[in-house]
Amino acid sequence: MAISVKKLSGDEIPEHLRAQDPTADVVFQVEGADGQIHYRHTDVAAAALAVELSEQEKHDSGGD
Repeated sequence: MAISVKKLSGDEIPEHLRAQDPTADVVFQVEGADGQIHYRHTDVAAAALAVELSEQEKHDSGGD
């Protein structure tokens, strides 16, 4: 499974994240190859996590 990054805004932002930070108008959802979901508040942080997860996946699968 591929790693994906999705920009969420408004009602797309999960309720628990809106409750934690009512001022957040955009959140980035990063889904790892294992299906685990992570959230970041900036595109830079989301991209960095996507790269980290990709490198981890490559390492775990024996690719180099």
